[in-house]
Amino acid sequence: MEREPWMDAQRRPQHSNVNSMSLEKSLGTLQSWTPKAPRKTVDVTPMKSGTLLFTVMDDRVAVRAVLECGYDILADIDDCKRRVPPLPTDHHLVLVETEKLFNLFAISVDPDADEAKKGREEKFFAQMCGLTKGKNLVAKALPLFQPAHQALLVATIAKHLGFLCSRDLFSKLEWQEAEPFWKAIRETINSIQDLSHLVWILWSFLEGHQQDTEGVVVAISNEEGGSIMYSILSRSFALRNSPETDPGDKDEVNKVFKRLFDIAVAQLANIFGIAENLSHTWEIIAMLDALAEGQDQNRLRSKVQSLLKTGGAPPPVRGR
Repeated sequence: MEREPWMDAQRRPQHSNVNSMSLEKSLGTLQSWTPKAPRKTVDVTPMKSGTLLFTVMDDRVAVRAVLECGYDILADIDDCKRRVPPLPTDHHLVLVETEKLFNLFAISVDPDADEAKKGREEKFFAQMCGLTKGKNLVAKALPLFQPAHQALLVATIAKHLGFLCSRDLFSKLEWQEAEPFWKAIRETINSIQDLSHLVWILWSFLEGHQQDTEGVVVAISNEEGGSIMYSILSRSFALRNSPETDPGDKDEVNKVFKRLFDIAVAQLANIFGIAENLSHTWEIIAMLDALAEGQDQNRLRSKVQSLLKTGGAPPPVRGR
C-alpha cells in the first residue's frame, strides 16, 4: 500500500534547491561590514536526507501529521454514527472513512510486499504508538476494523512490545494515560476467533525480539506487557482446544509456542527478577504449563521448583 501524497510531502525538505540557493545568497552574503562589526551569516542549507537529525525530525513531523488526520477521520465517523435521522449515504461513508483510517497507519496487508518497505511502515507505526496521542488513536480505531486488520495492527504492536513496555522511555503520566491503549489490545485479542491470527501475532512477537532476549523478558515482566502475553496465550489455549479449529492451525500454534516456551523457560529467573506484577507472572506460567506437552511440561515444572527452592521465585499467591 502506497503512502498518501500528502504524507510524502512531509518527507521533503522545507525549501526547494532553487529557493535554498536564493536564501543562502541573500542571507549569507556579506553585503557590508566593518572590522569591528562584521555581519553574521545565516546558514539556511536544508538538512541532508539520511542524516540522523533529519530522520528524527522528519519522522516526528510525519507522525504528528498522520495523527491529526486520524483524529479528523474519527470525528467524521462519529458524526455519521450520531446523526439522527441518519442520511442514506452515512453507512457507506463510515465504511469509506474506516478504510481510510486503516490506510493511514500505512502497514501493508500484502504478504509479498518489499521487506524494507514493510520495515519502514512498521517502524513508523511503532513510533506512532510511542506517543500518548497515537496510543489513544489506535485504541479508538481498533474496534472499527475488520478482524484481519485488527490482527495486523496487534501483530505489529507485539513485534515492538519490548520497546512499548520499556519503563525507561515513558513517564509515569504517560503510562497512566496509556491504559485505554492496553485495554483495547487485550479486548481485541480476547475477541479473536481465528487461531491463525494468534499464530501471526506470536510469530511477530518472536520476530521482533529474535535478537533481543532482554526485550522478551521486559515484555513478559512488565505489568501491561504481561497482561498482553497472558491474553495471547489464554486465547490460543481456548482456540487450540476447540473442536472447530483447523488441525493445521493447531500444528502452527504448537510450533510457534515451542519457540516462545523455550525462551521463557531459559529466562524464567530474569522474568521473576524484574516482574512488576507477580500474579500476572504466575498466570503466564500457568498458561505456559497448560499449552506445553510431555517433556516440555516437566522441564518447566522442574525449573519452577528449582527457583522456588533457591528463592529465585516467590511462591504464588493463594486464593486469587
